[in-house]
Amino acid sequence: MAGIPTGRLGYRASGLALGLCLLWIQSTFAQDVQTRLSARFLELVKEQGLAPDQVSFVAVSLRQRAVLLQHRPGDLMPAASNTKLVTVYAALRALSPNFRWRTRVYKIADHDGAADKGRQGPPSGLWIEGTGDPTMTFADIEGIARRIRAAGIRKIEGPLYLDESSFGTMAPPTAAPPADLEPGDLSDEPARGDSDDEAVAVAPPHAFFVEHNAPEFVISVPDAGAAPEVLSPLPWEVLRVFSKLQSSQAKRSVIRVSQDLDETHATLTLSGTVGPGMHTLTVPISDPTALFAQAMRVALLRQGVEGSLPLKRQVPAGIRRELVFSHYSAPLREAVAPILKDSDNLAADSIMWTLAGQGRAAGRTGPPDLQDGLHWVMRILQQDFPGIQNEVELADGSGLNMDSRLSARALVRILSGAINRPEFGAELESSLSRAGWDGTLQFRTYPPSLLGRLRGKTGTLAGIQNLTGTFPLAQDEVAFAFLIAAPGLSRAKLQAAQDRILAALYTLFRKEEIVSPDMDPLAPRVLAPPPASSKPGRKRKLKPPPASPKPKAGGGGGQTDLG
Repeated sequence: MAGIPTGRLGYRASGLALGLCLLWIQSTFAQDVQTRLSARFLELVKEQGLAPDQVSFVAVSLRQRAVLLQHRPGDLMPAASNTKLVTVYAALRALSPNFRWRTRVYKIADHDGAADKGRQGPPSGLWIEGTGDPTMTFADIEGIARRIRAAGIRKIEGPLYLDESSFGTMAPPTAAPPADLEPGDLSDEPARGDSDDEAVAVAPPHAFFVEHNAPEFVISVPDAGAAPEVLSPLPWEVLRVFSKLQSSQAKRSVIRVSQDLDETHATLTLSGTVGPGMHTLTVPISDPTALFAQAMRVALLRQGVEGSLPLKRQVPAGIRRELVFSHYSAPLREAVAPILKDSDNLAADSIMWTLAGQGRAAGRTGPPDLQDGLHWVMRILQQDFPGIQNEVELADGSGLNMDSRLSARALVRILSGAINRPEFGAELESSLSRAGWDGTLQFRTYPPSLLGRLRGKTGTLAGIQNLTGTFPLAQDEVAFAFLIAAPGLSRAKLQAAQDRILAALYTLFRKEEIVSPDMDPLAPRVLAPPPASSKPGRKRKLKPPPASPKPKAGGGGGQTDLG
């Protein structure tokens, strides 16, 4: 029996050796699987006519915290609308899911600043502070008018002051107005150009909004030769639309838009030719402040409040004002779905400008600007994901700027971190598009096993096709980022290639059984499961998780102190 360990020490040594052996076998098996998957991934890429250096891919098991497959994981790629994942995450962290945009409405007591506090009669004007609320609709403006009348105001003798100073410097326009339409447009993506993200963004962020400052018109030509009918989302009194459109048998429709907005009225003239069928035309408003003023005048008139209310953009010094009430938007958590599911560029950029005001760089003077927002977002990311700053380069909040670049690994880290945030993780994941169901993935082609189960955020620019999301696998869930940059290839070709590769990888993942099949399906999703106790029979005391940073007092939406 010489040489064979006996006793308690011998049994422990034998068990340790067996454990190390099993660990080595498991590690070797995992490496073999990853090698086969990597080789097959490159084959799929080449089969779709793409070069290996044109794609980046990362897939991670959320429960096992294991990398399943990666290809160029840390390379910076144009992010397109995947940038919105970063913007939304930073906003939910810094502003809180319950943040609301606040629009203050004041009445002017007198013009000269005299201490005549007993002055009676109609107010000498209205003063409204715009804060860049992208959710503002004409129905909200009518609600503001009702509150003004409920405050006892029946007549306003002076002008309407619209104060833009709280929003900061204006952002440059992000896209040119659409000039043409294609008959039979798909409802998931515009037909203009080769980029759905570029076409959706039709107005820059602004202090005042009415219907996204980009009303969508429905143009109908029921029969050949019939006069085109134009349906406007705004009342005629708010935005007068004159149609000089003519029907045409041509396949391509060409529409020209002329705008006339000033301090007293808002007019739109449409001209050109339209083919048979139903079409949609989204028109960016050249002067959102003038449109808001006209909408407010109409809403007040409907409520029986008299006054011409000419628009004044500069508020004179010495005016004494009195707060009538504050209008609050829906909470930020409700604005997330349009941004992620429908790729709302305007709302994403507006959130970045809101972050600019919240995270004003210390020592800088003047109104907030875009750099303040970008700086604040990077501080949040560096705090939550150490070392990520080398794989994130942001130039805007929506991703329309080609200089916004991210790595696939950074996107997966941010998405998995967001999903596991208890205060908003479930809501953020449910706000992603579902394959074959809704949003920008509604008309994408996937196998039945992924329909309604794959969730993701798309990103499309000319030659860019990105998708970051999750899909279930056995009792696990996989987070992935798939980025393609292939200039010169059409959007349709890139989408088809991406869908085929992703569907094939899903089949391979299931075939290789790369996740444990005996996982508890009801177990909570965690990135790092707590280790088991080393001593059987003795309960391990779990330390409570560290508390989230408390919001600063007085913030409108509970700004988090990240300093």
